[in-house]
Amino acid sequence: MANLSDSQLIAAQKQFQRNRDLSDLFIVGFYVLNIIDANIDAALSQFNVSENLAFKPAINFRNENLQSNFGVACTSSF
Repeated sequence: MANLSDSQLIAAQKQFQRNRDLSDLFIVGFYVLNIIDANIDAALSQFNVSENLAFKPAINFRNENLQSNFGVACTSSF
């Protein structure tokens, strides 16, 4: 090593250990999120979306006050 003191080597070692621990934590967190995502996808794959259920955003222009309003309608017919 290029003339590093013991305190500098210890500080560098602690920094690398902290980075290793954070990497492990992120890997485990990412793995858990993948498991949750797979379970949600499996549950939603059986969800039946029919043509009667629609999401239709629309702009409604009102002549009374000359303002345009944005609305969302979710309709279902049985």
